[in-house]
Amino acid sequence: MNEARHLACGLAACIACVVTSSFAQTTVGTPASKATAEAAANESLFRHAEKYAASKGYSFGDGANVMLNQVAQRGEAEIALLPPEKRQEKVEEARANFERFIDAMIVASKEIPGYEAASPGKIGEQTYARAKNKLCPIWPIC
Repeated sequence: MNEARHLACGLAACIACVVTSSFAQTTVGTPASKATAEAAANESLFRHAEKYAASKGYSFGDGANVMLNQVAQRGEAEIALLPPEKRQEKVEEARANFERFIDAMIVASKEIPGYEAASPGKIGEQTYARAKNKLCPIWPIC
């Protein structure tokens, strides 16, 4: 693999770069759809989760930020071990599961007494724990 692909992350063998560049290499279609598909494939699972939460008007607290980033990296590493033809399906599954998990975190933020008032627009460790208790086992979070 070309080391220049890792300039953005600064690592010689970044797992996320391996995963996303593998997806980009296997994407097919017209130039316009190929560019769109490659852009989607290059988005990390964590970044997808961040953007999804933001689309709902939320951001992650520091603890949830770290925990979600860790599980996203683990999920990307697991995907990297799959045969190339199975990776895109697993990425889509992981993204859908992150969305379900974030939705559960948002619900939890409304159920925990005083949480929304204390942390408006944030979903954090307490909501993470509740969502995990409700949805596990949900890959790649659990």
